[in-house]
Amino acid sequence: MAGYILVLSVLILGGVIATVGDRLGTKVGKARLSLFNLRPRDTAVVITILTGGVVSATTLGILFAVNKELRGIFQLEELESQRETAQAELEQVRQEKTAIEAALTQAQDQQREAQAQLTTINQSLDQAKERQATTEAQLKTVAGQATGLRQEAAMLQAEADELMQQRDRVQAQIEQRDREIQKQEALLAAGQAQIAKGQAQIAAGQTQIDQLETAQQFLAQEVQQLEQNYRLLQTGSVVLARGQVLSTAVIQSPSRQQSRDLLDQVLQQANQVAQQQIRPGTDSADEPVIQVPLAEVDRLIDELSNGQPSVVRVLAARNSVLGDSRVQVVLEVSPNRLIFQAGEVVANASTDPTQMDINQLRQRLDLLLAASQFRAERAGIVSEGVPLRVQTYVQFLEQLATQEQPLTIQAVTPMPIYTVGPLRLQFIALDRDNHEVFRSLEPASSLDPNGAGF
Repeated sequence: MAGYILVLSVLILGGVIATVGDRLGTKVGKARLSLFNLRPRDTAVVITILTGGVVSATTLGILFAVNKELRGIFQLEELESQRETAQAELEQVRQEKTAIEAALTQAQDQQREAQAQLTTINQSLDQAKERQATTEAQLKTVAGQATGLRQEAAMLQAEADELMQQRDRVQAQIEQRDREIQKQEALLAAGQAQIAKGQAQIAAGQTQIDQLETAQQFLAQEVQQLEQNYRLLQTGSVVLARGQVLSTAVIQSPSRQQSRDLLDQVLQQANQVAQQQIRPGTDSADEPVIQVPLAEVDRLIDELSNGQPSVVRVLAARNSVLGDSRVQVVLEVSPNRLIFQAGEVVANASTDPTQMDINQLRQRLDLLLAASQFRAERAGIVSEGVPLRVQTYVQFLEQLATQEQPLTIQAVTPMPIYTVGPLRLQFIALDRDNHEVFRSLEPASSLDPNGAGF
C-alpha cells in the first residue's frame, strides 16, 4: 500500500512542478527576459531544462527519502564486497559443517562400537562373577578335601618309607640275580659264537666240497676225453681232435669288407696250424687245407659287422689223422663281454698245512685250478687252460707248506677277464678270520709254455 501512495505522490508532484515550470517559461518568454546575456528564446529553453532537472531531482529526493533500500545504491560496491566476503564465509561454514557432520558420524560409530564393547565387557564381567562364585565354592570344598588329603598323605608317606626299604632289599636281590644272569649270558654268547663259527666252517667246507665235486666231474670228463683221444691216436694217428681250437681272435669291425679281411686272416692262421698238423714238413703254406661252407662265412661276416667286439674261434669239426688232405672246420663267434671283475674270487679251497704234506697241498692247489677252469668255461671264457708260471706256483706251494694254521686258498682274478681270456689267477691265503696271510706274485703277461701243465 505504501508503494502505491509513493507512486501517486510522485506523479502528482511531478505534474505540479512541470506546470510551474511551464508557467515560468511562458512568463519568461513573454517578458522576454534574458539570463547570462542569452537570447530570450534560449533563456526560456534553459528555464525549461532547469525545471525538468528540478522535477527529476525532486523525484529522486523523494524516492531516496522515503525508500531506505534505494539509498543503498550509493553503497553498491561496498555491498558487493560484503556479499563476496559473506559467500566465502558461507562456503567455509559449509565445509566446516561437512567436516563436523563426518566427525559426528565417526563419533557416533565409535560410540556404537564402544557401546557394543561395553555390552560385551558387562557380559564377560557377569560371567567372571559367576565363575568367581563357583570357584569360591569349589575352593571351600577343596580346602576341606585338602585337610583330609594331608592326613592321607602322612599315612601314605609312612607306607612309602616302608616300601622303599623293601625296594632296597629287593633291588639288592635283583642286582645279585642280574650279575648271575650276565655270567650265564656271557657263557651263552661264547657258546653261540663257537656254534656260529663252527656253522660257518661247516658251510665253507660244504662249499669247498661242492666245488671239489664239480672240479672232479670236470677232471673226469677231461680224462675221458683224453682217453678217447689216446685210443684214437693208437689206432689212427689222430693229429687233430674234434673240437680242437685252430685259431682264436677278437674282431671289432663296423663294415662288411673289414670284417671279411679280418676273418680271412683268422682262417689263414687256422689253415697254417692244420697244415702243420696233417702235413708236417711241407712248404706249401698257402695251399688251403681247411674247409668251411661259404654260407657260414657270409653269415659270420654279417654278425661281425655290428661294430661290437666279438671272439671268433676256428674249431676242428672232426678228428683228422696224419696225411689227410682236408680238415673240416666250424666257426664259432661270441661277444667279448666282461666275465670276471678285477679282484673277483673264482674258486677257493681249504687247507691245513699242519695235517697235510707237500703232495697233498699240491693236489689241493691242482683241484683249485681245475675248479677255476671249470667255472671259467661255464661262464663263457673260450681260452683253454690257466697260464701260470712254474716259479710262482712253486713259491706259493713252498710258502703254504711252512704255515702252522689252517688256511683258505682263494683263486682271484688280478685284472678284468673277458670272453677271449685267458683266465689269469692269483692265489691268496686267508686265516680263519678271513685276514690275508700272504699271496702269490701277480701273473706275468708272457706265458711259460711249460707252466705246470695247466
